[in-house]
Amino acid sequence: MAGSTSTTSVRGTLQSGTLGYTAYASTTGHGYMTEGLGLLIQHAFGELGLHRLEANIQPDNTPSLALVKRLGFEREGYSTAFQFINGEWRDHERWVRADPTDRARVPVGSGPGARLGWWSVGEVGAELRCAGGGDSR
Repeated sequence: MAGSTSTTSVRGTLQSGTLGYTAYASTTGHGYMTEGLGLLIQHAFGELGLHRLEANIQPDNTPSLALVKRLGFEREGYSTAFQFINGEWRDHERWVRADPTDRARVPVGSGPGARLGWWSVGEVGAELRCAGGGDSR
């Protein structure tokens, strides 16, 4: 396994997801994470019908910043003391990619029945799985 990717997505009026990913040092530099996140992005904007994806990255994480830039994300903002990691609050940059084909579509699944879940790609090219009670629509 080269690493893992996931997105927590919120249905309803937000139609958005937050990306998470991990790459193992021994597999970096081969394009596996670019391919894996690319598959997840296609699934999120396609089958899941999400409008927006967000990645929060520590400012000194140069490889991760390069990855999201390569995948078409744009820097949207800066979150001070965003996440508590190893005993201290860490700042993060917020990077966003919106589905460019989604400007006219009305959100699906709004109201009390809106779902929350996460989707992941384990190994690069693996089938997408849904967990956490979510669904693909």
